[in-house]
Parts: sequence; structure tokens; C-alpha cells
Amino acid sequence: MRQSWYVIQTKPQREKDVTQLLKQGGFESFLPLIHERIYRKGTPSFRVAPLFPSYVFIHTNLEEKNHFHLIKYTRGVNKIICAENRPVPLPDEFVGTIRTHMNPEGIITPQKTLINGDKVIVIKGILKDLIGILQKPADHLGRVQVLLKLVNYQMKATLHWNEVERLKVA
Repeated sequence: MRQSWYVIQTKPQREKDVTQLLKQGGFESFLPLIHERIYRKGTPSFRVAPLFPSYVFIHTNLEEKNHFHLIKYTRGVNKIICAENRPVPLPDEFVGTIRTHMNPEGIITPQKTLINGDKVIVIKGILKDLIGILQKPADHLGRVQVLLKLVNYQMKATLHWNEVERLKVA
């Protein structure tokens, strides 16, 4: 029997527990994580969170009743995603594509495709609505360097990539 990737819905905030339990049970499981920026009381910070909250992927043969039963009744599992009472396999490329976007630590760091010299506008924070030129593209923490022009003064600002966007030329 052929193994495929399947989607498992977990109970809220139990993705890591379910992934660990499935690995302990001998299953290949996959929990894609994303490095995201959050704001707490207006202060930006970063956290690593599931790319798909409450979902985990598993590579197995769910046609085997024993596997299906073990996974379905793993602590923290809500259900196996099915259609017409049969588990729905995912194309292998789906998980492969997600993995190509991960860094060496196994985390996705989303970045806009901005390049040096792009004219950008600040869309968040205290510098909102200022226009500048991108001097350094996003680093491993997602920071970009922008040269802003303020009246007769040029100022370099280091911002997060999601605080700027390419200026649309009309």
C-alpha cells in the first residue's frame, strides 16, 4: 500500500503535542511553522506559530485500519480530514512546496520581494506614509533598511518588511 500525506485537525493549540505524539508512535508528521510579527499594546514582537493553526500533516497509509485508529485516537487529535467518510490524501508536492520555503531551522519567514532601489512607502508605525528608497533587502529577521527623505534631511530607518510596501507608480 502506498503512503500519502493527510491532514489532521487538532484541538486548539495542540499542534506541537500531536506532532510529538505521532512521531513517538513511529509516524512521519509535519507541522509547518511561520515566523510572524505580532503587536502587544502597540509594541511589535515576533513569535513562531503554526502556519495552519489546528492542523498537522501526516505521511502514512490510512487505508490500514490500525494506522487510522492510532491516529484518530491520539491525544489532542480532533479528527482526520475526510470526504465521503474516507481520508483525503494530499499531493506529495503540497508538503514539498511548503518545505522549500523553510529556513534551515524549519521555519517559514515570509518576505516581500523588495529589491535595492525600490521606491517604498511606510504603511505602519510612527513613520507611516513616509516615502523612501530601499537600501537593504530583508535580512534573516525580516528587517529592511530604508532611506527616507524628510524635508531637507535624509534619514536611514530599519523597519520590518511588513511595515513597508513598494510604491505603486500611476
